[in-house]
Amino acid sequence: MIKTEVKITQNPDAPVAVEVLAEAISAISRGTQKMLAGPLNEKAIVLLITHATPAVAGWKPSASTVRAVLRGMESLEREYLKK
Repeated sequence: MIKTEVKITQNPDAPVAVEVLAEAISAISRGTQKMLAGPLNEKAIVLLITHATPAVAGWKPSASTVRAVLRGMESLEREYLKK
């Protein structure tokens, strides 16, 4: 696996358009929903993420932390966007 570092810079004087933020939130939420509805069950996804996450300062996220993040990502659109 090749690791690529991506550096994103934003001009502080040029705010991001609300539509761009809304589309990003929607894309994250829908992508997470599709992943959780895919062929791998939630237990497999959590296990893969937990084991793929590098230890930072000697700490690795627990399965319950990964589940909470996945649920949060899945509900972003419902919680933060008006329909």
